[in-house]
Amino acid sequence: MPVLTLTLRAVTLIIKFALTLSLAKNLSESDFGFYGLITAVLIYSVSLLGLEYYTFAIRESLSNKKDLQGWVIKNHLLIIIITHLFCAPLGIYLIFTSQLSSYIKIILLPLLFLEHLNTEISRLLPALSHQFAANFMLFVRQVPWALVFIFLSKENESIRTLEFIFMGWAMSSLISAILGEILIKNYNLAGWEKKIDLIYIRSGFSTVLIY
Repeated sequence: MPVLTLTLRAVTLIIKFALTLSLAKNLSESDFGFYGLITAVLIYSVSLLGLEYYTFAIRESLSNKKDLQGWVIKNHLLIIIITHLFCAPLGIYLIFTSQLSSYIKIILLPLLFLEHLNTEISRLLPALSHQFAANFMLFVRQVPWALVFIFLSKENESIRTLEFIFMGWAMSSLISAILGEILIKNYNLAGWEKKIDLIYIRSGFSTVLIY
């Protein structure tokens, strides 16, 4: 399994590099610049919205017995939803006052949420001793739509658009998130029925802010 995990990771990185070359070759300079800018904004936004709470959640998942791991994840999911709802008005304003097409404007906020959710799940799975599952999620998230673009963009001009790229990215992220949910449910973690504890969440933030 470690060899398979490393192979999957290597394939993902190679395809990602090939995608960058293909994008540079087949997109216009302005579209390629927009793609790089939006990608960077999404990456930094996920980091900011996460508030580094995952460090606390992972430590709790490792230290708690299996009967509380589902509860830890449940509290973490609530934080993800709250932070996105809280920041949504600012995100909507920034996106809809930009020069992006209407189609991309509609996709970006759901894509940001899916990327954040996938990132947190991918961080959690190795802590639960499921490294291969985390890498498989990354593969599903980044490789299928990239391969479609790499092999079809030469012949099909309609694919050489930001709309196709971000829609493909969003669809792959959605599939990855659904896969992550299925994987976590199949691990039979207990504690899901336990009520969300806001005092526990606040203590988590206090711990994160200290570091």
